[in-house]
Amino acid sequence: MDYIYHLQRKTEAAVFSFQPKAAVLPDKSRWRSTGLSFHDTIFMDLGYTLPCFISRDAGMELCFIAFYDRKRNPNIRPYMEYGTAVCIPDDSSPEEIGLAYGVLFSIRDRIGSLETKLVGSSDIMQKTRSKIMKAVSCRFPIHIDGCTGTGKGIAAEAIHFLRSPDMKYVYGNGADFTPHLSESKLFGYHKGAFTGAVESNSGLLSDANNTTLILDELENMPMETQPLLLHVLDTGEYRPLGKTTMYRSEFQLITLSNIPLETLLREKRLREDLYYRISCFVIRMPSLSEHMEDIPDLIMHWEFSHGIHPNDRIMDYCPFMAGSYKGNIRELFRDVGKFYSEM
Repeated sequence: MDYIYHLQRKTEAAVFSFQPKAAVLPDKSRWRSTGLSFHDTIFMDLGYTLPCFISRDAGMELCFIAFYDRKRNPNIRPYMEYGTAVCIPDDSSPEEIGLAYGVLFSIRDRIGSLETKLVGSSDIMQKTRSKIMKAVSCRFPIHIDGCTGTGKGIAAEAIHFLRSPDMKYVYGNGADFTPHLSESKLFGYHKGAFTGAVESNSGLLSDANNTTLILDELENMPMETQPLLLHVLDTGEYRPLGKTTMYRSEFQLITLSNIPLETLLREKRLREDLYYRISCFVIRMPSLSEHMEDIPDLIMHWEFSHGIHPNDRIMDYCPFMAGSYKGNIRELFRDVGKFYSEM
């Protein structure tokens, strides 16, 4: 990609053009009418690449409006979000550009919320947040692993809400899938399908249709359950117990585990075919020992979230910097809580 102008890191928006004549500047009055500075604009020849790939290359801190030729790309819907981009036709009116700009700022607000949830300015946390942002535009299953207390659940929730801020996700836990309950848990069942089925139950897959299914503690999912999940991932189809009709569920899958997938595979706790299905995009949450320099920021985050007055907050972080924290951030927050309870 050939940049005519490099956007500064703190600049709030960028504007790209899908046109081959990218170096030809558009009518400046269109930008003035929406309050967008001409110097906040990047022009480049994108070769008709979709914006999700642009954002992946340019860095996920970058939010931008991508213009496209309406005639060449009739299937791209105006104001459609792709990762951190908003797509609009290149012949849009100033009012339409203003609307797209509003959508752009709503994206930035959601990105900002990720930094408030996954706290830390260390290099490893910045890289982790960047990968989480890349996962937002990924349409394959996503796996997040890391030791207990590192924030896997927070990362999974962030990915879901950055994709679908107005929708709830569906949560399941691998430990709940006993061999004889796996089908009913995943697929649901019809009233009278088995002894004790006094009323129908929709099941996780039905509930997750058109949203996100977060499956926690994958390491505890029985081997007997795994081919059931794999079949749905491959076909999108399932059949509730007691029904003869096949149903479909379109969902985004995020799996979590305390143990890396490769280890689970080696220990024969994960089927090889399911491994290949869910391992295309893996996020590893770092242990606190890998970013101890973030402890002051994490403590301030805990204090702020618990309404601690600035005058009463911890000033000496040294005692907390000396901990080993096998329980990671969860253990750190416990120690901070104990400190305040003993004051």
